[in-house]
Amino acid sequence: MRLHSMVAALAAALLASACQPRAPSAVEADAASTQVVASAGDAEGSGASKQAGSGLDEAAARALREGRLYAPAGDSAIEYWLQARDRDPGNAAVASAIVELQPYLLIGCEQAIARHDFEEARRLHGLIAASDAGAPALQRLAMAIEAAEAESGRAEAVRLAAEEAQRQRAEAEVRAAEMASAAQGRVAAAQVAAAAAQPPAAPAPSSPTSASVADARPQSPAVQPPPQSQAEAVGTAPAPAQFARTPTAAAARETAAPAATPRLLRQPAPRFPPLALSRKMEGSVQVAFTIRPDGRVEDTRVVSSTPPGVFERSALAAVSGYRFEPMAQATASMVTVRFTLSQ
Repeated sequence: MRLHSMVAALAAALLASACQPRAPSAVEADAASTQVVASAGDAEGSGASKQAGSGLDEAAARALREGRLYAPAGDSAIEYWLQARDRDPGNAAVASAIVELQPYLLIGCEQAIARHDFEEARRLHGLIAASDAGAPALQRLAMAIEAAEAESGRAEAVRLAAEEAQRQRAEAEVRAAEMASAAQGRVAAAQVAAAAAQPPAAPAPSSPTSASVADARPQSPAVQPPPQSQAEAVGTAPAPAQFARTPTAAAARETAAPAATPRLLRQPAPRFPPLALSRKMEGSVQVAFTIRPDGRVEDTRVVSSTPPGVFERSALAAVSGYRFEPMAQATASMVTVRFTLSQ
């Protein structure tokens, strides 16, 4: 009778909260476990009561008071009672406690599936099977776990496919931009080549260079001043011919410079790139720039270059050093810097 009372007390405490999708409260669990321990003490003479007073029952009662019905793994009431049942299969109180905890195992398994915690869902499914191998919910839960895992895998595949498509679009945009830039470079090179094929409008080579064109020619050792170092002797271009005081009409047509371009006062010699000199390369760079009112040059930029990527830096450095006669307002201008090897 006392053993029956112990089981009934535990069942009543658990059934009081069975309709809630949560573990029993601390008060409910404490009341149930207290009655279990008290009944076990009253029935100390029987084998069942001795098992109820064992360490497993005490651990299960403590887990129940603390709300650890089925978690954490290895330290929950259901796992302690399953171990107690294995040691004493005929203990009716332990068997009843296991039966009463099964609804909570079912709820916990369904919640784990909903949050895609499939490892926890399988663990709880195993506890349900250990509690009752013939439980009706076992097959349904197993199918739910499998279906949720498959759906999660499909969602992950869709996410990865979207990321890959986005990466491919970004790469395609970069390639398109590079191709467009290369095409613009080819068009500019073709325009420069076409302009170079036109009959020259500049004066004969023996006459001074006009203000629209600056030449960079490597000097021969006979006329070059003594260099400061071996590197400068190889890479420095000679001083160009002096600009005429007034740009010629032909030069103005070649560079489309305004007619009111101020008088050029200083023209630093462009430096012939050592690599181009060693490979005997010639070329030209068309540079646009702005003449400030004080005669200094700013906003230098390459319009075109032939060949590209060889003479631009030297041309920009030389044009940046130009000095013009002061004027009332800033003026836009353009110059072609030619790099020609000495004959």
